[in-house]
Amino acid sequence: MRAVTNAEFYKWARSGHDAKSARLTGVDVLGRYSGTTVAAGELEPAPAAQLDAALQRYYVQPGGLDLPAYVVSCDGTPVAWLTLRGHPVAPAARLNKLQLRHQQQALTALSEVSDHVLVALADRRDAYEQRTTVTPPSPLGGSRWVQVAAAGEPTRHWWTTVPADYGIAFDQVRSLVGADEVRVIRSAGYGVGANVIHHPGLEFVCAVQAIAEATGSLPAVVGQWAILTGCVDPATMQQQFAGAYVGRFDYEQDFTQHILQVRGWAKAMDEVGLPTKYLDLRQLTHDLLRTEFLAIGIDRDNDITHCGSGGIAVVAR
Repeated sequence: MRAVTNAEFYKWARSGHDAKSARLTGVDVLGRYSGTTVAAGELEPAPAAQLDAALQRYYVQPGGLDLPAYVVSCDGTPVAWLTLRGHPVAPAARLNKLQLRHQQQALTALSEVSDHVLVALADRRDAYEQRTTVTPPSPLGGSRWVQVAAAGEPTRHWWTTVPADYGIAFDQVRSLVGADEVRVIRSAGYGVGANVIHHPGLEFVCAVQAIAEATGSLPAVVGQWAILTGCVDPATMQQQFAGAYVGRFDYEQDFTQHILQVRGWAKAMDEVGLPTKYLDLRQLTHDLLRTEFLAIGIDRDNDITHCGSGGIAVVAR
């Protein structure tokens, strides 16, 4: 269990990781096979029984949706937990003023858990309910999918494909999840990596797809650019990306040769009798991509990758 300060603790709680500070502990209860212990402390009998049921069950054994999945304790008493439904709960307990203060902080943190926590709970819930959903593609696969859920029931999920038209996509997802408030907890093919804490949402996905169709780029490239630059507002993404997108190239130095031509540098050098072969293309490429442009690697399946086996897409920063 990672030892952290009280100030750092809630960052770890939002990520669903085990952590311990001087007065606080956070434990992933349902993610363990055996041996997990969490003291009941001053819990009332009913929530103490719930906690015990979560601790006594086997990893793949079905359990109730209100079982504690991640538990935050203060001075030996659980003050808040996240259920298998993905809901933060304040269990009934005899708490002092300090514990009550930390209870409010814990409830806030657990209401803001990262999407990967909800994805893990959704998968675990499927196993408990023996429910089969559409198998998602590999994160580096060429298909574009979204994992969606009702906002109020984030661990009951579906995988689906959506069109670029947000109105049509929203009606489709609303019908699927059975709620007017929907959320995306994971996607594939839209450039939203695992390091993103909260998915930008369905409207973002639709905007990415529409921009890719309008510019001839790839949805994964548009999405990755938006995440890297922080431009995730669907209302402004299209105009900004259209002005920033340079194009797709087989190699980084092909892009540099393109810049030499469009900026007139190659012509200027030729006019003074200095062939471009005397340029340090490697250094110029490095500087361009470090200061002015982003190079997003593309694999052979037209998705983003670190190796760039399908070339690169270049976008201005």
